Amino acid sequence: MKPDSVPATLVLENEDRLQELVQLLKARGFRLGIVRCNQPLLRQALSRRLREMVSGKIDLAEIELGGPVQSLREAIKYRLPAGNGARALFVYGFEKSIPSEGDCPALHALNNARELYAQDFSFPFVLWLPDYAVNRLAREAPDFWSWRSGVYEFCAEPDVLDRVLEETTTRAPGFAMSAAEKRERVAVLEGLLKDYRELPEGNKEIAAQARILLQLGQLLLDLYQYQKSLDSFQKSLELGQRIRDEWHVALTLNNMGDLARQQGDFQTARDSYRQSLELFRKVGDEKWVALTLRDMGNLARQQGDLEVAGDYYRQSLDLFRKIGDDWWVALILDVIADFAQQQGDLETAGDYYRQSLELFRKTGDEKWVGITLNDMGSLARQQGDVETARDYYRQSLELFRKVGDEWRIAMTLRDMGGLARQQGDLETARDYYRQSLELFQKVGDEKWVGITLLDMGDLARQQGDLESARDYYTQSLELFQKIGDERWMSLLESSLEALKSK
Repeated sequence: MKPDSVPATLVLENEDRLQELVQLLKARGFRLGIVRCNQPLLRQALSRRLREMVSGKIDLAEIELGGPVQSLREAIKYRLPAGNGARALFVYGFEKSIPSEGDCPALHALNNARELYAQDFSFPFVLWLPDYAVNRLAREAPDFWSWRSGVYEFCAEPDVLDRVLEETTTRAPGFAMSAAEKRERVAVLEGLLKDYRELPEGNKEIAAQARILLQLGQLLLDLYQYQKSLDSFQKSLELGQRIRDEWHVALTLNNMGDLARQQGDFQTARDSYRQSLELFRKVGDEKWVALTLRDMGNLARQQGDLEVAGDYYRQSLDLFRKIGDDWWVALILDVIADFAQQQGDLETAGDYYRQSLELFRKTGDEKWVGITLNDMGSLARQQGDVETARDYYRQSLELFRKVGDEWRIAMTLRDMGGLARQQGDLETARDYYRQSLELFQKVGDEKWVGITLLDMGDLARQQGDLESARDYYTQSLELFQKIGDERWMSLLESSLEALKSK
């Protein structure tokens, strides 16, 4: 956060609470204070004001942890040499050691070493943490928590929240984020939403909540948490309707269409997309009209209505050409190429892929150059041109490694495994599948972990290793049961049933 973006003044209620915290800092001996603060920008404003209040009276040391630590105590001792003269200590950044979900060794260590903190730190010790981290600390380090002298919670500062909202929600979620990063973003947005709900309610605050809920829904959809995603979208939709923000309502309906389509609820998806399209046309947003037409094309294609899908794609392409957006023209060309490939019109598919590739290169988007090369590899593979397919996959893989997109690296390795398997090189196929599986596990994409386990089960079955096949299928089935994807569950149940007759 830029220093000049930190507010110079605080609301009166926060000034009063800072006075309470000053009283803790004046105490003798070890005292544990916990400050609940979701926004780093607000934390900077509060800590700056505190330094002013105790200047010349209390020697205050401050430690910012730049990353996760196994032992908070050891990390602080390393950064705070003996004889430093501090009379009080502020610690920031410990939330980097506290994930929003999963095991947390740092909290176990904190709880087990409780007695040592009083020995090592003979002055007030204040931890600044966001809500989710405070809640986890209270649950999972109860002995340490019981030593607290106070929990200090500050009210939201409107100017701070507006700046944080702009910074947080303009960084849209996507494949470039790992599942762990998406979960952490969810925790940040939930804290931001809580803070906005504490403000007096006006149209501005309602619009901010609607915006946060929309991005929460998108992230939760990416994490396959379908019900939570739907809940967020519905709340976002209600708020958008309440303040008559038709553009926001249209965007939320579009996302609800994506959710319904991903779950196989095609009628709901169609209704959501149609309402979204109507509103985007009403507000005159041609780009989102084009995007929604593309989404409707994807839906029609998924339902097998290829003529309708082709019509929607052509309308979308015409609009993007009218707008003059080369990047989106390139993307729709790639979609149409894939569509032609699905229909068996491989020559047309190749022509569209080449046009798409040329435009992505013109825009300088190396990631999408890589994606299009990967698609062209799959086309060459379908045409039986193994060497060309392998070359495209290798070029694609190099680009994804260059841009650091591990999800796409995993996808390309899986494709290369499929190509090797098609060639009968089963050992090479297994190696590619294993590399792909490890990366999907690393980025936390459970759906694609499940699909790759299914691939490995099919490969083991092809090699006659039925026990390994059963194990892979079972692991895959368990993941899809966790996600709640009935289509993949049905496929895996059939695969396991087929093994029984072997």
